[in-house]
Amino acid sequence: MLHLKRSTLFAIAFTGVAASSGCGVTDMVEPPNASSATTQLSTSAFTPSASLLRAGIPDGVYTFRIEPGQGQTLVMGASQLQLPAFAACRLGKSGYGGDFWNKPCESERQPYTITVVSSGSNTDHPRVDFYPELRFNPAKTVTLSMYDQALTRDDAANWVMYYCGRLYCVNESIKDPSLTSYVDLTTSVISRRIKHFSGYMVAE
Repeated sequence: MLHLKRSTLFAIAFTGVAASSGCGVTDMVEPPNASSATTQLSTSAFTPSASLLRAGIPDGVYTFRIEPGQGQTLVMGASQLQLPAFAACRLGKSGYGGDFWNKPCESERQPYTITVVSSGSNTDHPRVDFYPELRFNPAKTVTLSMYDQALTRDDAANWVMYYCGRLYCVNESIKDPSLTSYVDLTTSVISRRIKHFSGYMVAE
């Protein structure tokens, strides 16, 4: 069963999460130029709520209880995560970092909780940060979709969903084509596969 909570005290909650992880918005620098981006046009399975878009997308903190044996779809405002069953590697026992993203792992089988911090939702550069840090079994495909009000046909190829670490943002598709970003111009949604929980931001 899925449990969701969005805090209206976003600033307070975000401060607490960032302090506990050692990572926050102030750690992020401007992303590198996306001239090497490989973004393509595609149709997204996710369409943000029209009423939400009309009212304005709130930033917030979301908490989810994950049951590993169940495939789950998590919605965070105008973002969505598609999480297949047994997607996460064993927490704290599977290694973490660029050297591990494509290594096989034993799946986590105990329920666990994740926290998602959504920021910049009404800007051209929305961002979501996931806690705790974990990686996914490379045999599973986890997909993150994010709405961006600035997406247009003229420059769609330049928009990328960046992985943002503590000090920088990277276009992971340059080294791993399976992490290519896909833009749906009808819904203004950009989607791609992710192989780990970290921060992700849309930018051109």
